[in-house]
Amino acid sequence: ARGPSLAVDSDNTVYLAWAVGENRAADIHIAKSGDSGRSFEVPRVVYRSAGHADAPKLIVDKMGTVHLVYAESPAGPFGQYHIRYTRSTDGARTFETPMEISKPLPGEFESAHFPSLSFNGVANLYVLWELYPDHQGRPLGLGFTSSQDGGRTFSSPSLVSGSMDLAFGDNGGRQGLLMRKLAVNGEGVVAVVNSTFKKGAKSRILLFRGRRASR
Repeated sequence: ARGPSLAVDSDNTVYLAWAVGENRAADIHIAKSGDSGRSFEVPRVVYRSAGHADAPKLIVDKMGTVHLVYAESPAGPFGQYHIRYTRSTDGARTFETPMEISKPLPGEFESAHFPSLSFNGVANLYVLWELYPDHQGRPLGLGFTSSQDGGRTFSSPSLVSGSMDLAFGDNGGRQGLLMRKLAVNGEGVVAVVNSTFKKGAKSRILLFRGRRASR
């Protein structure tokens, strides 16, 4: 098991999701606790597929809907990944069929992995992920999309302006790919934090702030 993500609703129900190792067909698992984490129900598989699912992120909105994003590679753990989204309206007993939200990838990127997830109010969701020019190499640049209707539809993916700078080196840090990089406040201001590293030169921490552009 790896890459756990935790979310708590207004009734103190705890949701815990994780990925499973290097199994080519690994799926995301989720467990639920109705007593503030003292005990958990038997874990469930969110959605069974032939691909390798990884790096889940969970949130629960004010209506109790559980939102989940994760990365999946149809070719197994060393292939090209994309970002998928699904949600549950029945307390994580069942989830909708996941949809791919990172397509088309901007520019010449060939893989998207390690998503972050945040929300503003009930209906507005924001998703960020690492972009890979070479799926076997290091990430360089950050992708972004949002939903204004509670996850029914998402905007076309875009590159976070300024997040790809060859002078700064690659991004994500050597240990930071599973950390939270995205936040949004009640007024819809989005904040993104990223670390960069250029071997033999220096590392940096960068903060990006902005608002989602209107459709």
